[in-house]
Amino acid sequence: MRKAQIEALRQRSEQEKSTKQQTIMDVNAEAVAQLLRDYDYPEILIHGHTHRPDSHQLQVDSHDSVRWVLGDWYEQGSCLRMDAQGLSNIALPQLGT
Repeated sequence: MRKAQIEALRQRSEQEKSTKQQTIMDVNAEAVAQLLRDYDYPEILIHGHTHRPDSHQLQVDSHDSVRWVLGDWYEQGSCLRMDAQGLSNIALPQLGT
């Protein structure tokens, strides 16, 4: 019963997500800018999913930063890999596949 309830909630979330504009599925740009200011302009910001895994080049108050977004865990879980070429967002296989 518990698993059925969780699955029903996940399906409802997916349905609601599909009807939302992409612009509201991402973070608030001013909130990100303020966070970077509050923490002395780090070069890299990594955060959890917004259903849009990617990297975003930012410039706040003449400071450059890269915002890395990880994928959500239901559809496109991901992790960051660091190697000689730098950071890259790596998609993870779904559980059960």
